[in-house]
Amino acid sequence: MMPWQLRRGERRNYKRPLFEELLCLDARWLARKKLIPKDWSTHRYDFSFVIPHIAALTLTNSTAKILTRDGREQTVAIHWQYIGGIGYGSIRPMFVCQCGYGAFRLFDCFDAFRCHKCAIAFGVRYASQQVSRKGRKYLQSQRLRRFLGEYPSLSTTMHKPLFMRRKTYGSLLTKLRQLEANPPSRKYKTKRLTERTLKPNNMYSVQVAHIANA
Repeated sequence: MMPWQLRRGERRNYKRPLFEELLCLDARWLARKKLIPKDWSTHRYDFSFVIPHIAALTLTNSTAKILTRDGREQTVAIHWQYIGGIGYGSIRPMFVCQCGYGAFRLFDCFDAFRCHKCAIAFGVRYASQQVSRKGRKYLQSQRLRRFLGEYPSLSTTMHKPLFMRRKTYGSLLTKLRQLEANPPSRKYKTKRLTERTLKPNNMYSVQVAHIANA
């Protein structure tokens, strides 16, 4: 699946969307919150308190009807995947994208919720793919600083997160010093790296940590 502009080989005159800035609907999160019914009932939720752009979400055990605030409606099929194991078995829900493949997450891009592969076909990229080598180091250091509690907009400073071991905290500080070994790397500026793209996107091999919800 690819936009007709890309199929014809024409030069794009817009900035590529970034995954970090797209709205995302995660079936695994919905399952953990027990929002997807396993019987034949229908649940309708006011989803604006979770994702402001989504006005309502109607869920059954086989479909998810998404209503956005700009008036768009989209119905996505839900497939229950069986997970086998020794002595037990479980099922978990997956969305079925327009392309026919299953996906746990759907991204809102180009007026529809699409899977990761379809989003890439439509030109969506990660922030690290849209900056230079110097910009990638800056991106990594800023995400690590925010993982450790430093948010310039909130005037907070780095500190050891709750329940994190001191040895782990020291290792992360060492990693941060290595990333910022070149002082100019901390002064990297670009309009593509917004506060949303600078938020941490992994746990740095830490099982329990505190990440500020800024």
